[in-house]
Amino acid sequence: MNGKIKNLIIGIIVAGVIGAILYYLVTPDKKIGLYQHIRKAGTYINEGKYEKAIFLLHKAYEEAPESERIRKELLAGYVRYARHLNKEGELNEAIDYMDMAYEMDPESELVIHDLAYYYAKKAVKEAEVGSPVMAIVALQKVTDIAVKSKKARRSIANYLYNQAVDAYKRKDGTTVLLCLNASYVLRPRFITLDFLGEYYYSIRQLGDALFYWQKALEIKPEDEAMRQKVEKVQKEIKLEDKMWEFETPYFEAKLYKEYSVDIGLLRDVLRKVYKDVGKDLEYYPPEGTQIMFYTEEDFRGIFKKSGIVRGFYDGTIRLIFIPDFRDPSFAAFIAHEYTHAIVSILTNNNAPPWLQEGIAVYEQSKYIPANEKLLKEVVTSGKKLTLKELDAGFRMMEHQGIVGLSYEGAYSAVEFIIDKWGWGGLRRLLSRIKEEGHFANALDEEYYISVSTFEEMWNEYLKKKFTRPS
Repeated sequence: MNGKIKNLIIGIIVAGVIGAILYYLVTPDKKIGLYQHIRKAGTYINEGKYEKAIFLLHKAYEEAPESERIRKELLAGYVRYARHLNKEGELNEAIDYMDMAYEMDPESELVIHDLAYYYAKKAVKEAEVGSPVMAIVALQKVTDIAVKSKKARRSIANYLYNQAVDAYKRKDGTTVLLCLNASYVLRPRFITLDFLGEYYYSIRQLGDALFYWQKALEIKPEDEAMRQKVEKVQKEIKLEDKMWEFETPYFEAKLYKEYSVDIGLLRDVLRKVYKDVGKDLEYYPPEGTQIMFYTEEDFRGIFKKSGIVRGFYDGTIRLIFIPDFRDPSFAAFIAHEYTHAIVSILTNNNAPPWLQEGIAVYEQSKYIPANEKLLKEVVTSGKKLTLKELDAGFRMMEHQGIVGLSYEGAYSAVEFIIDKWGWGGLRRLLSRIKEEGHFANALDEEYYISVSTFEEMWNEYLKKKFTRPS
C-alpha cells in the first residue's frame, strides 16, 4: 500500500471517530431515550400490549411535545388502540382515546373518520336500547365531527343508512328515524330521501312523506317511480278529508264518511280475525294494526292495482271496502292481509313470497274455501312445482292463470308443512327465518332438509292428495 492511500484511510477513520464524538456530545441523552421509547412502543403494539405502548408514547410526548414525529406516533397509537378496544366491545373506551387524538389533531382525516364512526355506533346502540336522548347527543357529535371531512361524511352516512335498513326490518321505528335523519344531514342522497318518505308513509305521516319524496324527485326528476309515489301520496292526502277513523283494541281503522256502517258488527269481525290469526301464529301485536278501506275506484286509481288484487299490506292493511260485513269475503280479505302483517313481524320481513302468501291464504280459507282447481290440473298432468316458480308467479299479476297457480301452490305448501310438522313446526320455522335471515338456512336448521328435498316431499304430498281414490 503506498503512502498516499494509507494516509487517506487513516484520515477517514479519524474523521469518523471525531464525528461520532461530536454527535454524542451535542445530542442530549434524552433524545436517544425518546426514540428507544418509540421503537419499544411499536414492538408492544405489534404484540397487542397496547397499554404499555401508550404509556411509553405518552412519556416520549411529555418530554418532547415539540416533536412532530412523536406526536404522529402517539396519534397512531391512539388509533390502533381504539380500534382494538372497539373490536373487543369496549366502545366507550375507544371513544375516550379517539377524543384525546381529536384534541391533538382535529384536522386528521383518519381521526375524524374513526371518532365519528364510534360515536355513530354508540348512537345506534343507545337508540336500540331505548335511550333516544343519548342517541341524539351522540349523533350531534357525529355530525359536528364528520362534517369536517368529505370522506367521513360519505362513509358515516352510508353506515347510518344501512343501520336504518336493519332497524326497519326489526320494526324499530325510533332507530330508523334517528339514523336516517343523521344520514340525510351528512349526505342528502336520493335513496335516503326515498327511504325517509317510505318510513313516514308507513306511519301515515303523509305530509312528511310527500316532502321527502318531492326532495328526491328534485335530485332525479326523470325517475318515473318516484313521480308515481309523489302523485300517489298527493291523492291520499286529498282522500284523508273524506275519511273518519275509529279504534278497537286491535285495529286503527279508517272508512269513508259517506258510509253508514254497523260499527258493532265491524268490531266483531275484526276481533274474530285478530283472535283466529293470533291463536295459530301465537302472536298478538301490542299496538293496533292500521287498516284502511277504499272504494274500488280509489283503490285501483291510487295504488295502480289491477286483476285479482283486492288488498295489500305495506305497513298498513289496505282493502277494497265490502259494505256487507256478513259477506264471508269481507273477513277473508282482512284475515289475509292481517296475516301478512303478523308474518312480516315474526320474520323481520324475511319470509319468501310463497310462504307469506301461503299462510295468508290458509288463514283466509277459514272464511272462504281455498281454490285448488289450477293446482290439481298441474299436479295430475305430472308436472312438479318449485318454490322458485311460485315466487316468480307473484310478480306476474297481469296473468291471472299464472298468479292464481302461485297462490294455490303456496297454500298447498303451507298446508303440507302444517300436515307434516304441525303449527308448532311452522311457528318454529318462522322464528328460524327471523334468526337466520334466509328460508333455506332456516329449513335446514329446523327440519334438517334442503329446499330440493322439501320440494320433493311437497310434490309427493300433492300427488297423493289429488290422485287418491275419491
